[in-house]
Amino acid sequence: MKANTIGQAFTVAKERYLTTALLVIMTTSVLADNVVWYDGEHPVTYQVQGKVAPVVEQALQMFADDMELVTRHKAVPAKDAPIRIVQGKGSDDGFCIRVQNGQVVVEGHNARGTAYGILELSRMAGVSPWVWWGDVRPHSRFTPLSLPDTFRLEHTPSVQYRGIFINDEDWSIRRWSGDNMGPQTYKRLFQLLLRLRANAIWPAMHDVSPGFFTVPGNKEMADSFAILVGTSHCEPLLRNNVAEWDHASRGAYNYITNRQQVQQYWQERLQQDGIDTDPLRLKEEIIGMNIFNSVFVDCTASPAVAALYGDFFDHGISVVAANKIAASSDYENYRQLKDLARK
Repeated sequence: MKANTIGQAFTVAKERYLTTALLVIMTTSVLADNVVWYDGEHPVTYQVQGKVAPVVEQALQMFADDMELVTRHKAVPAKDAPIRIVQGKGSDDGFCIRVQNGQVVVEGHNARGTAYGILELSRMAGVSPWVWWGDVRPHSRFTPLSLPDTFRLEHTPSVQYRGIFINDEDWSIRRWSGDNMGPQTYKRLFQLLLRLRANAIWPAMHDVSPGFFTVPGNKEMADSFAILVGTSHCEPLLRNNVAEWDHASRGAYNYITNRQQVQQYWQERLQQDGIDTDPLRLKEEIIGMNIFNSVFVDCTASPAVAALYGDFFDHGISVVAANKIAASSDYENYRQLKDLARK
């Protein structure tokens, strides 16, 4: 009786051992096909291929802080890291995350896209885009994070300019802002925009707020996050009329009756924050935007600008012109432009 019981117990123990061994073998086999980028114990490491733009450095700092929330350790650079960061030289904000040669490769089409890809890893680790603004704290992890060797994620924005317009800040965000809508406030906003894969902002413009470009550090902070800054309502050329136009010294803001002062006001901002350009750079910028069904409107009388029409037509950009130079050029050039326009 005792021998029979001992035999049964031995058989059960043997079956359990075999089952456990089989599970260990299966688990090992699954992990062998994965690239582990966090082992559940040590800091997450990454390597950066070549030089990168400031926005990528900002994203890496955000990623390091995110990993500290999840793993209790900041992510750190290392020579033989499982994550490789590559900044491409394209024009759009897309990115690709793939497993290649035993590494998780994060490759952006451009600098901003690279930043989006880095912060996608934060999402995979459980970090919400609203981690700071909404106090959405991620759960700590004690188990590995990995990707299968067949993993590939590609994303390219379908909308070129994606962002937010800050409105009515006098009773909301400005009251919280410790620097009166200065660079530290905008830094938090720009971090959120990167996490949401946005690239543009129309800054605060009520009379309680200073003009964005009049606050030291605002422009530099936007540049470091690769955020495009626009102006809202009827305020052109990056001006904030409520905060910046001085009626006492400039008179009425009226282009018909006070043209010289208004033009000088615009020119001052362009000289302060504008970009020197020429027809070649203009062409490269427009073509690089790659906007669907775009139209170039030429209100100049410049031969150099008229000479760009053919390149615009080649890239599917329509041209509307008061500039008569191209239309009154030699017939061969005129016919060539007409043929390109019809394609």
